[in-house]
Amino acid sequence: MKKILSVLALLLSVVFLVSCSSSPSVSDNMDGEYFTYSNNLNKMREEVEVIVEGNTLTYYYEPNDKYLFSIDKEKQTLTGGASGKTVAYTFDRGKLSFAFLDSVNDYYLKDSPAYQELLKQSK
Repeated sequence: MKKILSVLALLLSVVFLVSCSSSPSVSDNMDGEYFTYSNNLNKMREEVEVIVEGNTLTYYYEPNDKYLFSIDKEKQTLTGGASGKTVAYTFDRGKLSFAFLDSVNDYYLKDSPAYQELLKQSK
């Protein structure tokens, strides 16, 4: 009887650990509004430049221009824009970096750890 209970407890533990590890962590959640940092002004810009909702990234290039990208989180790529190209991106603690028009830019998720650190540094 003890062996059966031990095996059952072990199986339940394994199921619990697998279910916890397969769910995305908060740090993987890219959803929200992103801003850029101006080195010249030494502050975060007030205009939203990127919005991520689920697997869609909207990039606001000019006031009247926006580009849509689909996000492949497994491959860490964005596909879309005017050319339909695929570009790689990195995402770390709320800092999103990807190339657009041949230059790599950094975008900061509002209220993320990376965003907060940059605000502290600019004071």
